[in-house]
Amino acid sequence: VKEKGIESVAHTLTLGYEHCSVETVLKKLLPAGADIPSSFETVGHIAHLNLRDEHKGYEGIIGQVLLDKNPKLKTIVNKTETLCHTVFRVFQMDVIAGLEDLNAEVCESGCRFKFDYGKVYWNSRLQGEHDRLLQKLSKDDILCDMFAGVGPFAVPAAKKGLTVYGNDLNPDSYKAMQANAKLNKVEGRLHCSNMDAREFVAKLAAEGTRFTQVFMNLPASAAEFCDVFPSVFRDYPHPMPTIHCYCFSKDADPAADAVKQVEQHMGMSIAEEKSLSVHDVRDVAPKKRMMCVSFAMPKPGPAGEGERPAKRAKAAGGE
Repeated sequence: VKEKGIESVAHTLTLGYEHCSVETVLKKLLPAGADIPSSFETVGHIAHLNLRDEHKGYEGIIGQVLLDKNPKLKTIVNKTETLCHTVFRVFQMDVIAGLEDLNAEVCESGCRFKFDYGKVYWNSRLQGEHDRLLQKLSKDDILCDMFAGVGPFAVPAAKKGLTVYGNDLNPDSYKAMQANAKLNKVEGRLHCSNMDAREFVAKLAAEGTRFTQVFMNLPASAAEFCDVFPSVFRDYPHPMPTIHCYCFSKDADPAADAVKQVEQHMGMSIAEEKSLSVHDVRDVAPKKRMMCVSFAMPKPGPAGEGERPAKRAKAAGGE
């Protein structure tokens, strides 16, 4: 510094709101010690928050800061109820900042999807899981998607060249799936239905429709729907398909527990099947895992043999 004759000069630097991060701003605005809600799910122009009781009264402030700091966001929503209060698994949510516009457009797995986020189920965290299974499927596969939602797995599969039979009980999901098939120019390969999942797969089998893969991404209750398989596939005129059933587990051994769930509801053993594999998808809460049980469907025996009754329920809002 001395050799170059450099001198220090006093300078005042004023940092304003535009220079501060979301965390810095909310630390100033929220009560001392309050949790800073810095993480959220993005669905197109919508940010989805899960605020806590300690944030009550500050929802609007939190939402406005997120809008200011994320120019691509236009609408901020906060979940007000748990997911499974309705048969269609639709979030109850409030718009806390921005536009009252829940019509989202999302690009995922090389496809475009449009839907009303207030009426259907969507989870962007599952894109990696969709892509994992898509990589395992060939164009010769024929897919039966029992809980297809708006088509986040069914549409990319059809775009890959597969014939897909997609179903969802929620009429809004069904309509969005149809629209997304047309949007991605796969309406000729994606055949959409709006039925109870058991009735859907039973109808396909009764009509002699061939399918090689069954996708069941409704982890809260998909295993319960395995009870339909013994009767559906007893007289099935084609080779048995591969089942991909998703489950939640809080067990110390989630893989074994997921297999047990499938076996209990299907009333058949799959533990010894050579094709059996269990994939750990992700954690959804502390000590709660989402698992995918994949197996070739065993050929059912005569009616009633080894089968156990299971509680039957309707469900919708797959994916």
